Amino acid sequence: MPSTLKSMLDWFDSLLANRVFMMRLHALLAASLLVWTLLTYTISPISAEPIVSSTRLLIETLFVILCIHRLPVVWFERLKVLIITIASINSIIVILQLLETTQCISTNLNWLITDFWQLPVNEWTRKTGFFNGVLTSSLFSFFALALLARERNLKATLLMGLIAIPILFGARIFLLFLIPLLLIYWRSLLTVAALLLTLAALTPGCNFKAMLYNHYIHRIIPALSVVSKTDLSQDYSSKALASYYVFPETAKEWLFGNGYSRYAPQGGNDPAVMRWLRQSGLPALALVMAISGLICLQLLRTRNWGHALFAFALGLSVLKAELITATLLYSLLLLYSLSLTSRLDHRASETLSQPRAR
Repeated sequence: MPSTLKSMLDWFDSLLANRVFMMRLHALLAASLLVWTLLTYTISPISAEPIVSSTRLLIETLFVILCIHRLPVVWFERLKVLIITIASINSIIVILQLLETTQCISTNLNWLITDFWQLPVNEWTRKTGFFNGVLTSSLFSFFALALLARERNLKATLLMGLIAIPILFGARIFLLFLIPLLLIYWRSLLTVAALLLTLAALTPGCNFKAMLYNHYIHRIIPALSVVSKTDLSQDYSSKALASYYVFPETAKEWLFGNGYSRYAPQGGNDPAVMRWLRQSGLPALALVMAISGLICLQLLRTRNWGHALFAFALGLSVLKAELITATLLYSLLLLYSLSLTSRLDHRASETLSQPRAR
């Protein structure tokens, strides 16, 4: 690698490692997004949705910065335990929802999908747990897997196997990254297989085995085919996603957006990319992508496979939905990424301060 390029990469890495700089940069990006959405609203005063979203992002960013300054380090460890605990409970609920759908037991937990969240469809092989959608459930579960991937003990292996279930029966964008993660941490893959085989053996009189076969044929295989053949026409979900990508037609709309609500006929719908581009223009999209990209880069700095796969899944999720900057999820991701960076700096300073052995 040329020395100039290496120096530039080292300089960029030092910026990412600077906790104070990163906090200020996140605050600046969030504030800039709010200012830009206010400007675009004066041009197209149709919907205040982008202003509300950017205001929330700024408030969450400032709240996270305050937590970083005020809370002791032990609270971040407790936060990790809380995330893993919530993900584990969600996994158990997903398993019970699957067993209820296949008429193995009656738990009434699918009520969370049909009545509490009032989702339009309660699918046979996709369950949300106690979250409001499979994308959120899958993201939160993958977040917990990334935390556990740094541990090397039996408890972490078993928990990774359990927490993988909502992703296996959840959003396929995270499922595609779960497969290499389980291949790397193969003991967790054995845990997943043992858990599913045990459930199938304990429920001989119901449709659990048929559900597993149906899930493999109609969800996993089509998802892999879309990736291997890059053909979105093979999958109904991918075809629906492709229909959302309707780009602006005028220079004014490219720059300032059209101001419509994301779910209006002229809006960008689910994908974060199209939502911000159609609503508030290319500068707003660039700011949101910068905020999201910084979080992903912080995860990549750890050089851990779990964090790396989680970062790539998060990065691609902006093409499918708006998850990184979603309410509360954004706070958790930002808080963890910044606390992770500060911990790396702390370890580095300890290493540098230790006297060299003679």
